[in-house]
Amino acid sequence: MQRSVRRLTCIVIFGAIAGCAALPLLATSASAQSSGAAVCTFNVLPNPISPPFPAAVHIEGTAPPNTQVTAFSGATTLVTTTSDDNGNFHSGNFGVNPDTDVSATFAGAGGSYATGCADPEGVLVVRAKTATAAQQAQALAFTGSNNTSTFVLIGIAALVVGLVLTVGARRRSRVSS
Repeated sequence: MQRSVRRLTCIVIFGAIAGCAALPLLATSASAQSSGAAVCTFNVLPNPISPPFPAAVHIEGTAPPNTQVTAFSGATTLVTTTSDDNGNFHSGNFGVNPDTDVSATFAGAGGSYATGCADPEGVLVVRAKTATAAQQAQALAFTGSNNTSTFVLIGIAALVVGLVLTVGARRRSRVSS
């Protein structure tokens, strides 16, 4: 009888450890927006920019079909364009100087609402950089894990469970001696 209880206890404990270890694998990241929400993405092209300044750039991207998309530098309107029936837009050229921050918004049907656009990486403001500044600002390759804190917590939990099992086994061996 004691053997089957021990076996069942071990199975439950190992199942709990396996479940805790699998939890980060099963967790999903939050999605940017739901499928029913209006989404707008934009790019400032070309970026990086080259002299002479102000350099000619344009915005292009996607927005809900037939909506008005406006690019800003701070509160200053740079250019306004309208998305086509497929939701694609491409503005005319406008001039920017190095390190100009460009953001974009789109207005809903009849101007009922306005919301910001993001670049494909989810950034709401794109900085127009010079070619040399862009080369200097390149980040190192990302080689680490973004789940480090989760794995540390799982490791600590495993150590605590191991400690509890060790203490329990020693007490049991003393009681049965």
